[in-house]
Amino acid sequence: MKIGLKVVGALCMVAFVSCAVMPKELREEKGKREITLKMVRKGLEIYRGSKVMWGGRIIRCENKKEGTLFEVLQLPLDVGGRPKDVDESEGRFLALYDGFLDCAIYCPGREITLVGEVRGLQRGKLGEMEYVYPVVRAKKIHLWRRRKEEMEVYHYHYWPPPYPWWCYPCW
Repeated sequence: MKIGLKVVGALCMVAFVSCAVMPKELREEKGKREITLKMVRKGLEIYRGSKVMWGGRIIRCENKKEGTLFEVLQLPLDVGGRPKDVDESEGRFLALYDGFLDCAIYCPGREITLVGEVRGLQRGKLGEMEYVYPVVRAKKIHLWRRRKEEMEVYHYHYWPPPYPWWCYPCW
């Protein structure tokens, strides 16, 4: 009975420690998650100047004299503020960061979360079609580490003989 409680306690501790923790720079800046891209597109005048927390996958990064401009595919955020690895999105948005960020690091495919202020809408081309991008002036940007499945390093573990009883033969 005591061993069972110890195991349950240990599992609870592991679950607690491994919970997603929001990065410090995003915790310090309070952005409203409930304001969505769709809401901004439909009612820009209501949301202009509002502070939002949005995230997603970088599509394009450009350094301009005003700062670094990102085109981001919006993805829903998890509890810790990281974009979820899902196949659903409300569209794309543009984020302008006042400083220089190296586009070799903030490259297409990387995940970011930002807190910023809604500035307006900008028309642009997406392929051959017209597209309306919500524009955010980013105050804080967090670049997430690559997910394990994205990394191209594979680790195989081979047990030296004698093989453990649960892994015989270990291939």
